[in-house]
Amino acid sequence: MPALLNPTQLPALHCGEAAEVALGDRTYYLRPPRTPCATGGALGSLPLLVLVHCFGCSAIHELRKYTAAADAHGVALAVPEGVGSSWNAPHCCGPARQQSLDDVGFVDSVVRHASSALPIAADAVFAAGFSNGGFMTSHLAWTGTTRWAGISPAAGHEYSVKAERPLPVFIHHCAADSMVRIDGCCASSDGEPTCCCGIGAHRTTCVSTPTLFKEWLTVNKCSGSVQAVGVGGADCTLGINCAANTSMCVHGNGCFHQMWSRDFPATDAVVEFFAREACQLRGVWREAREGAPPRCRCRGAAAAKPPGHGHLCLAM
Repeated sequence: MPALLNPTQLPALHCGEAAEVALGDRTYYLRPPRTPCATGGALGSLPLLVLVHCFGCSAIHELRKYTAAADAHGVALAVPEGVGSSWNAPHCCGPARQQSLDDVGFVDSVVRHASSALPIAADAVFAAGFSNGGFMTSHLAWTGTTRWAGISPAAGHEYSVKAERPLPVFIHHCAADSMVRIDGCCASSDGEPTCCCGIGAHRTTCVSTPTLFKEWLTVNKCSGSVQAVGVGGADCTLGINCAANTSMCVHGNGCFHQMWSRDFPATDAVVEFFAREACQLRGVWREAREGAPPRCRCRGAAAAKPPGHGHLCLAM
């Protein structure tokens, strides 16, 4: 496959292959989707999904979870590596938080660098994270310089919503999670921590994930919500008449925190959520039917097939 970048900028990038990139004294992985080369086309504008790993995990763990879904929907992945396998979000976790590292600034620099290396659509930059990465992902939504087009925190979310504009959000949590409790109570009545890694140990109030979702319903100006069944029978709540898509899925069926570090059942649902957002910037999303996958139908001048990988209509 031909390299996509000038080798003086980065190690040569190839469709469907991840490259480790040095950015100052830190690193991240950048992976274009496989689709452009597989279809023999040139590379058109791409949505970018930034993946933020858990405390004790690595960028490679998160990259492997999302590779197939990213290829299916034509999404580029940028996966930063945390210092000490951790991220400095207000409530979590590890060495990064102890050292007060500027991880928001680092993620912003990853987005800028990835956007200079690949043809990233500036209005289609998304973030998803698990556990410590979920806390970080929600924190990114209202900090830093990146204008996020949507977020998906899983098994972790800061204990308030400070977003000042409607923003697509897709929250996931295990109902029986004992490490990051869905009820938001991480300290017992005698002050002993009940969550992993000191999360929320200093808090005296409980803020549950459903409560945070209600805050998002307000921020996103939803008129209400409805129930739906998600992947694996998850109990999902969907905002209705919202200014931005607003969804939460609570997973049962033996779901527990650690299993999502390497096997998250909703990766395709999350990437499709973002692909739909990217599509609707310039097209109309068509649901899967009669065995055909979901597809983006371009509007107006973009109705003609865009060059290269244009199924999300971002090449126009």
